This record gives sequence, C-alpha cells and structure tokens, in this order.
Amino acid sequence: KNIIPKQHLTAFKTGYSRLKTDGKNNIYTIGKYGQDEGFITTANARKIRDEVRDLLNQGLDPNKNKKTKKQDALVKAENTFESIAEEWRSKQSWTDKHSKNIQSRLEKDVYPIIGWKSIKEVTIQDILQILRNIEKRGAISVAQRINGYCTEIFDYGLVMGVCDSNPAL
Repeated sequence: KNIIPKQHLTAFKTGYSRLKTDGKNNIYTIGKYGQDEGFITTANARKIRDEVRDLLNQGLDPNKNKKTKKQDALVKAENTFESIAEEWRSKQSWTDKHSKNIQSRLEKDVYPIIGWKSIKEVTIQDILQILRNIEKRGAISVAQRINGYCTEIFDYGLVMGVCDSNPAL
C-alpha cells in the first residue's frame, strides 16, 4: 500500500493511505503534505503509514485509534491540575479577597510546577517539591496552607472522577 497525495481546492496536498477494515475499504488521512512548517514530510508520512499497517496487523482500526488519541488528548488538556483547581476555587463561597489570595498563592507556588500536568499524573514527589520550595523561603505556614489547598483540590478531583488518588495527603 502506498501513500496517495490528493490535491484539494485549497492548493494543499493531503496524504492518505487506503486500507481495509472489517472487510470494508477505508481511507486513513495522514495530514497536509509538504515541506513547510506544520506539514507532514514524505519521511514522516511513511512512518505514519507503517504505524497504520502495524495497527491493522494487530486487528485494530487505525481511524478509531486516531479518534481515541485525539479524545484522550482533549480530556488530558481539560483535566490539568490548574483547570481542576480553578474549577474547585470557583465553587467556593469565599470573599473576593480570600479567593484572590488563594489564586495568587497557587499561581506563584503551585502552577509553575504542576499546573500544566494532568491531575492524574501529579505525584507525591511533585507536592513535596512545591512544599520544600516554599519552606526554603521560610514560609512554613504558607506551605501548610498550600498543602491544605492541594488536598482539597485532589479531593474535589476524586469526587469529580478526574483523578484516582490524593498525593497531597
């Protein structure tokens, strides 16, 4: 099976590969084809084609696999520690001043280290690193508060079903 370039009206070539799944003919779209940035090169298209063949040999549908990967990436992006923490914070009935203080502490000490991570991927070592960094400044009470906030955020994540454990305990 070969990679077939297809010309579109937009003047972009799209590489795709013909395949057969469940006895039906299908097409797996590889992506925009070309040498410019953001486009798939011939070498990368061949690698993707080979990966598609491997999936077919395993009895998997490459199009369903691609769709699942996109959905997983979207869920992962939505379930970062920062997004769950902000959702948790928005549901609290604090005064504006108190809410802003907590947001400021999280932005200063927590988000730079774990804010971008999926909440499921945060480890005890990540929490310890945050707390040790705060303790180095001599702000022991702030470290205790941050640990309390993180504990509550992970508890919220557990209730919402977006994480499996609470590493801040």
